[in-house]
Amino acid sequence: MQKNFGMRAAALSALMTAGLLAGCVTTQTGYSQLDNEGKREYLAYAAAESPVYLKVVNSPLPGGDPAASVAAASHATGSIFGSTAAFTADPAEAKHADYYVVMAVNLPVSVPTTAVCEDKPLPPPVPAGADGFRLTAGFCTGGQALSTSTARGPAPAGVDDEAFRALVRGAMQELFPIERERDPDEQGNGLRIGMFKF
Repeated sequence: MQKNFGMRAAALSALMTAGLLAGCVTTQTGYSQLDNEGKREYLAYAAAESPVYLKVVNSPLPGGDPAASVAAASHATGSIFGSTAAFTADPAEAKHADYYVVMAVNLPVSVPTTAVCEDKPLPPPVPAGADGFRLTAGFCTGGQALSTSTARGPAPAGVDDEAFRALVRGAMQELFPIERERDPDEQGNGLRIGMFKF
């Protein structure tokens, strides 16, 4: 009886862990030409007098890129720890429109993450694979990336789905991390699952 109880407890624990990880969003740093403090300084400048422009490209979700951009701007606002930056899907509302965020859905892995900032069309998205729905974000200026990040998680049903909100917020937190979270010169080699970093 004791052995049977132990096996059931282990199975229940494994099932609960799998359930928690199934809805988990993982994030990864990408390219960065700035340390974390520098990223936040540029963001503070861009957001000082108006919202920062944010757009989503290659969205397969209902409503396409326009609906995904509006929702992502809303989800991104307030998502960056220690920052009051707001975001907008309307470039006319951004006073410093030369600093902006681009998010691409399921960018082919053969394409560098910095491509999200280039002033040319991106290749079509790849179907969601084993790693789920990928959202690659870039903080850009003049067609060049200042930094990039990628968030992965379960595919959302729509732009108002909590899964999409979690992906957007995860990508933004990785684009503009708190200085003390990691070394300022670390570039492209961190994987984060929730609050754990590997």
